[in-house]
Amino acid sequence: MSGLEDHAGDIVRKSRMGLGVPAADVVEVTGLPQKALEQFESEGSVQEEIQWEPLCQRLQLHPEKFKSIFDGWTPRPLPD
Repeated sequence: MSGLEDHAGDIVRKSRMGLGVPAADVVEVTGLPQKALEQFESEGSVQEEIQWEPLCQRLQLHPEKFKSIFDGWTPRPLPD
């Protein structure tokens, strides 16, 4: 199996829900419209510019690692 099971939006949604952070808080720190956040959490893609640092700080995510996942990082496949 290659790639990640969760996309960046899944990570945001799971972190937000696990920490009890309301969607409105994420909207506030990212500058995303509510609909864009819903799309991001559902599909993992977003057209709008996201404020990564405040998002990661609010959701206790490592900014560089999260951004690399958003940009398409995947782990190396395990040798057969």
